[in-house]
Amino acid sequence: IFSENEVRAHRPSGSSDGAGGGFQYGPDRVWILFNHIYDCEVGIGSGSESGPMGDGTGREVFVIGNSIHDIHRSSGGTSTDPWRLGAAIRWTDESANHVVLHNTIYGVDIGMSVVRGRGALTVANNIFAGVGEDHILVEDAASTVGGSILASIFEPAARVRWGTAAPLGLAVLRAASPGFCAGCLDADPLFTNAAAGDFTLRVASPAIDAADL
Repeated sequence: IFSENEVRAHRPSGSSDGAGGGFQYGPDRVWILFNHIYDCEVGIGSGSESGPMGDGTGREVFVIGNSIHDIHRSSGGTSTDPWRLGAAIRWTDESANHVVLHNTIYGVDIGMSVVRGRGALTVANNIFAGVGEDHILVEDAASTVGGSILASIFEPAARVRWGTAAPLGLAVLRAASPGFCAGCLDADPLFTNAAAGDFTLRVASPAIDAADL
């Protein structure tokens, strides 16, 4: 359990990709709850399940209620490499199911990337705003089996690579799979003052009472 921490200014080193928090070696269950992570190379990340003590086989990862903002790769520029840094959430473990709920993500290069994972991905009731590249990038189509995106807000308009080479918008995703992206919106979430780190919502915000509980 990694809960209620404030993490900032973590940069890559010989033993880290600069993530504010995360895990490696395939622990059975991980809970990452209500943390404030900012000004890092990656917000939350995972590593390979292979390790010096043997190979783990992760089961469940829950990422709930975190505020992650100002996550950018120090090298700058843009990239289509799914391993690239600058992601608010980046999964590179192999087996676990990932459940990502009620997070606020703002001012990042990438909202979330999934590299080589085989577990199901559930994404619901999140805000992805001020995202420079892809909001969600799932590299392998096999990783989308059993997955879902629900009741999340995307700003600017959604760019989702759901096992596809090209980014897809909400209309295309919904047409391909009825019920997929139900309750999702392309909209400004109307934060009170995101530039000052105030991610409370103004009274007119489309995110208020919009969650799929």
